[in-house]
Amino acid sequence: MVSMEPVPVYQMNRMPSSSAVDIAKSLRVSEAFNYFQDVAGLHADNLGAGIDHIKEAYDIAWILMRVRLEIGRPAHLEEPLIVETWPQPPRGSYDRDYLIKAEKDGELLARAVSTWILMNLTKHDIERGKVFDYAYDIQKSERALDCRLRQLKAPGPLAPAGEHPVRYSDVDYNLHVNNTRYIDFIMDAYPLDFHQEYEVGAIEVNYINEIRPDETLLVSKAAYPDAGGAPKDYVELSSAGDGRTAIKAAIEFRKRK
Repeated sequence: MVSMEPVPVYQMNRMPSSSAVDIAKSLRVSEAFNYFQDVAGLHADNLGAGIDHIKEAYDIAWILMRVRLEIGRPAHLEEPLIVETWPQPPRGSYDRDYLIKAEKDGELLARAVSTWILMNLTKHDIERGKVFDYAYDIQKSERALDCRLRQLKAPGPLAPAGEHPVRYSDVDYNLHVNNTRYIDFIMDAYPLDFHQEYEVGAIEVNYINEIRPDETLLVSKAAYPDAGGAPKDYVELSSAGDGRTAIKAAIEFRKRK
C-alpha cells in the first residue's frame, strides 16, 4: 500500500527510453498504455483499492474494458513527461481519465479515458453494486475527453491481416495477454513503409475476452468508409482455436510531420 495521503489526482514522471519509442523516436502507443496501467495501479493503491488489497479483502480484481486515447503531439525519446490520472464516481463501472504532459512547459500531449469493472475471482462474474469505499469521497470532475466509450462494430466484412502466436513475453502475472501487448499486435499488422508515412492520432479499444499462453491470435481489418485523407481502420483480434473475440479496436492515423 502507498503510505502517502490520498490525493484526487495522481502524478508520476516518465522519460521514454530507446525501447519505448518507435522508428521516428516517438513514444509507442503501447508504451502510453503501459503508462496508464502503471499510474492507475499506483493511484488505486493510494486510494485503498490496489490490486493486492482488493484481491485479499474482497476476492476481486480490476478488469479494463474500454479505453480511448487521443494524441496531440507524440512524446519524444528522453523527453521528461508527467502522467496524470483521476477517477470518476462509481456508477456500476469505474471510469478513469489520463493526461500526458511535457514536464518542461506543461504542454498537453495526449488525453485518454477508460472504463473498468470489478471481477469476482472465484465466480468469474462481474461484481455488481458497491464493494468497497475509496479513501476519500470521489466527486465528478472534468473529463480528459468529452466522449462516450461505445461498443465497437465492424464497418463491413473483415479481411485477414496476419496472426500472432501468444508466447511467454506476451503474458503477464495473471497468465493472460496483457492489455498493452494487444496494441503492439495491432501495430504489427501494418508494414514498415506504412508506419514510415503514418502515425496514430487516436485509438479506441474494447477488451472482450482474455487470451492465454499457447493460443494463436488472428488479426482482421476493415476500413471505415468515412476516413477522409488518412486511414481509419477497424481491427479485431480473435482466437484461432475457438473464434472468440479478444479485442476490437478503431484506429485513426495521420501523416507523420
